[in-house]
Amino acid sequence: MKKYMAAAVLGILSLPCFGAQAEEMKVPAETRKDLFLNIYQQNLALVKNDYKLKLADGVSVVAFEGVSEQMQPQTTLIDGSGITVLEKNYEYNLLNRENLLEAYVGKEVSAVTIDHETSKNVFDKALLMNNDYGNPMLKFSYGIDPHFPGRIVFPDVPANLRLKPTLVAKVASKGGEAKNVSLSYLSGGLSWTGNYVAEIVDSRKMDLQSWVEISNQSGTDFKNAKVTLVSGDVNNGGGSVQPRPLMMAAMRKMNYDAEAAADSGSGEIAAQSFGEYYSYNLPGKADVLNKQSKQISLWSAAGAGYEKQYKLVSPLTDYARMFERRHAAVVYKITNSKAQKLGQPMPSGTIRFYEKDGNGNLSFTGAAEMPQLAVDESVELNIGKSYDVYANGKIVNFSQIAENTTETDYEVSFFNAGKKEVKVIWEQKTSGEAKVLKESAKSKRTDAGLLRWQISVPAGGESKLTYQLRQTRN
Repeated sequence: MKKYMAAAVLGILSLPCFGAQAEEMKVPAETRKDLFLNIYQQNLALVKNDYKLKLADGVSVVAFEGVSEQMQPQTTLIDGSGITVLEKNYEYNLLNRENLLEAYVGKEVSAVTIDHETSKNVFDKALLMNNDYGNPMLKFSYGIDPHFPGRIVFPDVPANLRLKPTLVAKVASKGGEAKNVSLSYLSGGLSWTGNYVAEIVDSRKMDLQSWVEISNQSGTDFKNAKVTLVSGDVNNGGGSVQPRPLMMAAMRKMNYDAEAAADSGSGEIAAQSFGEYYSYNLPGKADVLNKQSKQISLWSAAGAGYEKQYKLVSPLTDYARMFERRHAAVVYKITNSKAQKLGQPMPSGTIRFYEKDGNGNLSFTGAAEMPQLAVDESVELNIGKSYDVYANGKIVNFSQIAENTTETDYEVSFFNAGKKEVKVIWEQKTSGEAKVLKESAKSKRTDAGLLRWQISVPAGGESKLTYQLRQTRN
């Protein structure tokens, strides 16, 4: 029986001991060959690090230092020829005073005071009993001191504390030669947004500049990175991502020709189709530092077309039958087409408008949030209220001609205190089945079911619109 037990023990001892702690191979962030960042507009980025590592034949423990503090650990991918990942641990218990105190609770430390007569340090041994939220309690040979007035010196850095966030992986590797190894993961804390500066040239043209602003609040510096900005709505599932399809597609996209992008010579960064998204490959390499906002020029368009509108939406209903001095919204309509000297995907962001006054001084006239704009798509941007253009309106007659059917007469007066004629768009919301019985100007029905009129109002003058609607409600 003892013979068989000895054989069994010998057999167990001969198995690979995956549970034993192999010597850790530290891989500092500075040793990577390449760093790629795919930054999305939803506080999300794909980080890909490329290394050249010489792993031992068998099981190794590799510590990738300097990963993002907002890494999503469940999304990590480690790839390399002949490498099998056995275990991954994201270690973010960082070395600081609080963590150091917690790590040494119940252990011996050195307590240091100053001899006021000699000004020399006096060292004593003590047991750190608890941290007490940064007010450590020490036990000396002569008693317990809950308010020690000196300094505490620790003998060493505990093994469970890291200088930087670190991904520790246990991997099995074949052969002892140097291998190309990549570490990829999704991280929060990185995002970008579009910014546009529009200088109005005349009533139909503007000079438009497109910028992007990259923000890094991840807690980590990303130096010397090849950066790609991805435009589009990526479903991050509230933090529960499906990382593999997204990451695989993005990593394929990372293999773009960076030199061609850098040598384009146009000074502009063109959008490239990327599945359901568009991407912008920034030329060369960039430092994206923690707690930094970086502005980069995308492109500019001189003499881009636009249309200025004055717009009012009717507040008149069966219950609100009168209004006075409602000022028109100033709306700039932009069509993203080559005919308007645009015609490329425009990422979402803030657009700010500037215009020269009578003295030739540039003034800020308003801003709006612009949605992502595809080629040949149009958008109407409300930048504020007009001082000179306003309207008064009322319902002059209301009749209930059947149980669910009404007939309503409207009268709206438009005023223009400015020095130029303007065109005002008036929109009326309807209910159920609506029919225009009479109108003083021709209306159009919008895709949203609104009735829309365009009324010319002379400089310093007034125009009037009257119309009658029959509405049958279900």
